Amino acid sequence: MRFVQHANAPVTRRRAWAAVAVVCAALFLIGLDFTVLNVAIPDLRADLGPTLAETQWIVDGYALALGGCVLAAGALGDRYGRRRAFVAGLAVCV
Repeated sequence: MRFVQHANAPVTRRRAWAAVAVVCAALFLIGLDFTVLNVAIPDLRADLGPTLAETQWIVDGYALALGGCVLAAGALGDRYGRRRAFVAGLAVCV
């Protein structure tokens, strides 16, 4: 099986697996973000005292804001280069 880049240059299997690893790392960070939110929910409920419906609004609002940021980062990646946008996003997260 042969992997091909945009300019029809062959890509090695090592480079393809490195790209898969980078995408997995990005998805791991998003999953970790939601895990942190789920761990923080009991403390949020204790401190703020929201009802169950209000707690759901907190979670949904967070997911909506995160999704908007991911979409904006994708647009910036298309404009300025995916690698630059990804490295900048990792720098902000870490």
